[in-house]
Amino acid sequence: MALAWTGREGLLARVPAAAPFISVVGGVFEQSENLLLEDVTLLRRRVEGERLLLVEGWVSNPGPHAVELPPLEARLLNREGALLHSWWFETEQEVLDAGARASFQTRTEDLPDAVAIEIEFGS
Repeated sequence: MALAWTGREGLLARVPAAAPFISVVGGVFEQSENLLLEDVTLLRRRVEGERLLLVEGWVSNPGPHAVELPPLEARLLNREGALLHSWWFETEQEVLDAGARASFQTRTEDLPDAVAIEIEFGS
């Protein structure tokens, strides 16, 4: 099941610097049966002259039992939906207790043709 990235106004209220990025990049985030992606933020930054895309957010476990955290896959897409770049990353925690949250952050080279991002749980 996929969840479209919504709540731009709430994100802008919390992170005004995200406005240029939000106008260019949309996103789709998969929800696992027992895990949820929450409060995902996407920012374009220059770090030491390099253009980077920073992705941060939370994985939460609303279920009644601890869950092993799978790796996450991020995919940058162009306007036609073609894959430009993909990469895998992990949270710092390996297991997420019932009702708990774990933060994640990843970064990659910012590609000018990227207009959307998808994030899914691996297996």
